[in-house]
Amino acid sequence: MSDKPTITLTNEKVQLLFDTISVFEDKKIIKKIKRYNKGCINSVWQVDCENNDQYVLKVITPLKKWKGIKTLNEATSYEYAKAKTTCKLPNIYSYDATTNNALSQEYILMEKVQGTILESVWNKISNEKRKIVIDQIALLVSQLQEEEFTQMGSIRQESKEKFVIDRFVDTGKGPYNNSSEFYYDLFTEKKKLFQKDERLEPFAGAFENFYDLYFSKLEPFTKFRFGHHDLNLQNIFVDPANNYKITGIIDWEWSCPFIPDSIFMEDDLWCDLEGSDQEIIKDYFHNQLLKLGISKSPLWNDYQILNTFDDMSMGLTSYNWWFDDKIKGEKFFQEKFKQFIIFIKKHNFINKIENK
Repeated sequence: MSDKPTITLTNEKVQLLFDTISVFEDKKIIKKIKRYNKGCINSVWQVDCENNDQYVLKVITPLKKWKGIKTLNEATSYEYAKAKTTCKLPNIYSYDATTNNALSQEYILMEKVQGTILESVWNKISNEKRKIVIDQIALLVSQLQEEEFTQMGSIRQESKEKFVIDRFVDTGKGPYNNSSEFYYDLFTEKKKLFQKDERLEPFAGAFENFYDLYFSKLEPFTKFRFGHHDLNLQNIFVDPANNYKITGIIDWEWSCPFIPDSIFMEDDLWCDLEGSDQEIIKDYFHNQLLKLGISKSPLWNDYQILNTFDDMSMGLTSYNWWFDDKIKGEKFFQEKFKQFIIFIKKHNFINKIENK
């Protein structure tokens, strides 16, 4: 089902890696490594040492377009966020954006975050406690967005205080001076993926129609703000015993300067809540952003069709990376495919396509 390469680690390989890490004051003896179940793209491992120290080792799945970029971007994003925010983040002990190491893989070795994964408690706690967490997330978002960028792409550090923009992780191209350049490359790549898929190929023409009827008329964004871009419940850790204080936020691999409005597209904080709680938490989060000076741009409404087209085409071309379970993956594909057909018919992106 999955096109992901299989990554296998052994205690011996990890020990060889640890022996090369100079920041450790004493030799670390590996006792056990355990792979986490979560992590749809990369291979993530807990490393236990004999002195009871614990670390997280993230091994990056090799893919040509993001070779060398993705690892460097994530490691740098942690440092950028630490410099710009007051949020607690794990320490990075070592990383390598090449394969010239004991693992023969790109990797990041970091501190293990203490606390409880927010996903495990979010549906069980009151809205008042949820609001305490949201206050902290909104503050993080506002602190990350303080600096304005004139390009969008991955981030790397040239000196202690100087961060520069490089190629975009999703496309392997850039940096981009405006959003139109980025989306053109992104949708061109997705169209190619449609053309390679037997079930999607008949609808690859929707990308041309999308461009002609809609995308070509959009005013591009030319100013960008830094964001995490994956603030889902699995990536946020809290301390329930300390008034749900955030103890760490992980997975900064997609972080970059991007369209500021993108924060309003993230719905993981409320999408699985029941009844009126969805609107209560959504409205509260958006209101907190407004209080901190973050609002939707005048272009927000114009970009809603693009955002939906992007989300659906991404799901249809990436689901085989997201699901190791064949049945769940196929169920997701079929549901997303039905939604996609309804969507492209509604907006006439199918008008030149044979309706198969």
